[in-house]
Amino acid sequence: MNRDRLRQFESIAQLQRVRLDRAQLHAAGLRRELQRAQQACQASLTERDGLQAQWRAALDRGAGLDLAAIAGWRSLAGEAQRRCDENDAAQRQAGDAVDAFARELLRLRTQSERSDADVARERAALARKREEKLGDAALERHNALLHEATSPHAQGAAP
Repeated sequence: MNRDRLRQFESIAQLQRVRLDRAQLHAAGLRRELQRAQQACQASLTERDGLQAQWRAALDRGAGLDLAAIAGWRSLAGEAQRRCDENDAAQRQAGDAVDAFARELLRLRTQSERSDADVARERAALARKREEKLGDAALERHNALLHEATSPHAQGAAP
């Protein structure tokens, strides 16, 4: 019975370790997505800042900007800001996904550790039972030998 129970615990523990391994791979993928989102956000911020610097430089030079040029600059700046906002939102979503999955990963790690502890307890219980059986058997043999040695039949047989 206990050996069957140990096998069940070992199977559960193995399943928990596989789930944990898969979850860790998924978490690594989420972290890569977050890193890509952070890089895209940084690139769009750099692009936006560059456009703003060019716009300011053109204004400082006093270049005669007509309405078409102003509209062009505004369009470029608006597109850069839109990409910046989109990348910022993507970065927040990726960060939220990483945070949410970190909680799931912790839950799976805890389950795996509990399963491993169950296996260890069951193995210890089986080892104790085995030791008790060996001890009981040795005690029975000792008592049987002692009984034989002290029985009147055994004493009377000696000349």
